[in-house]
Amino acid sequence: LEEFGRRLDPRVEVYWTGEEVCAQEYSPGHLARVAQALGRKPTLWDNYPVNDGPRMSRFLHLRAFTGRPASIGPELTAHAVNPALQPHLSLIPCLSLAASYRDGDRYQYMAAFRAAASALCGATFASMLERDLGALQDQGLERLGERAEKLRAKYSAVPGPFAREIVAWLDGVYTISKWEFETS
Repeated sequence: LEEFGRRLDPRVEVYWTGEEVCAQEYSPGHLARVAQALGRKPTLWDNYPVNDGPRMSRFLHLRAFTGRPASIGPELTAHAVNPALQPHLSLIPCLSLAASYRDGDRYQYMAAFRAAASALCGATFASMLERDLGALQDQGLERLGERAEKLRAKYSAVPGPFAREIVAWLDGVYTISKWEFETS
């Protein structure tokens, strides 16, 4: 990394995904070490709420950001987010990231989720979504079983792009196969 930083023209910025491609968290210490090694602060390429792979497409990543404390800001040139395949639903966690930087040590991820979902979808839809977070984000398509049809009926009755994206996801529209992933 040090050699790469030395050889790279200083006008070129570097994207960094963290200690893993889909990092659970970022620390100021790690990012400071990367900046020192590169000879420049990185732009963080945050792979959340992305779900564009064969395994990840079976889950809706809707929860608010965690593991991204505001204290990482001074160690970065920018913080880019890799959205999920569902453009409208991706806005919910993205708004929470802004709240994380704004609120600093006062940030509360579920409060940020509620605020973002309510602002974008209305309080009633946000409440529905919060009740179903575990099923959509943790269980995923393969483990929903009979609940999938109940969720489909529930969200089919709700107008708007957020509900349509959930229904399409339940219908497998966003599912990425291993073949598609390897050939794209």
